[in-house]
Amino acid sequence: MSSKPLRNPRHEAFARAYVQLGVGRRAYEQAGYKARMPLILHEPGPIDAAASRLLKQVRVQSRIERLRQAMAKRSDVTE
Repeated sequence: MSSKPLRNPRHEAFARAYVQLGVGRRAYEQAGYKARMPLILHEPGPIDAAASRLLKQVRVQSRIERLRQAMAKRSDVTE
């Protein structure tokens, strides 16, 4: 299992932000992407669709899983 970052810097930033925040919309914004917000604040809109498309990419999914595993490994407490 490789720990190499994704080639696309924004995809890497999105994956890292998603692991940290757990919300696609916020991770998408934090990664530097711009997208229109929904007309009604608490309903899905273009930004959510864009984040969802990124989350469906196999490479992004794989990177998120590797980052989560690394985070879990770092947080393990040995007795």
